[in-house]
Amino acid sequence: AAFHLHPERPVETVDPTASARCYFNRPSAPQQESIEDAEERIRTLKDCQVLRNCAANYLLPEFLAAHALGREEVLADVKALKMYAKFHLHPELPVETTDAFACERKFFDRPSAPERESREEADEHHHILEDARQLEDWVQLQQFGR
Repeated sequence: AAFHLHPERPVETVDPTASARCYFNRPSAPQQESIEDAEERIRTLKDCQVLRNCAANYLLPEFLAAHALGREEVLADVKALKMYAKFHLHPELPVETTDAFACERKFFDRPSAPERESREEADEHHHILEDARQLEDWVQLQQFGR
């Protein structure tokens, strides 16, 4: 238990053949990629994807024609996605509806909403939990520290 409670203590051993090695610098460690190399790899993969799509369009023109027929559907989907993105990016905008029976209900002020703590109550709660944790640590030291 002392080993886990005090990781700052040095490791003591009587075995003369015991040794240590760095996990990250060992020869069998996976190669670490620099940020620049990772960004270059991502750009290269994107370029490959564009070239692959161009080659597919060149080799299979009927595939491109089939895609052109569904253009209106794709544009309609994009328009709907743009509208949903606007909902999420600008929650302050009013909600427009044509339903005469639509109504609202506030989530935080409803009677069944959980009670919210004030800042002072939350701070006191935090201090009580911190004191309990320190007391638990002290008890463990008293039990296992001998």
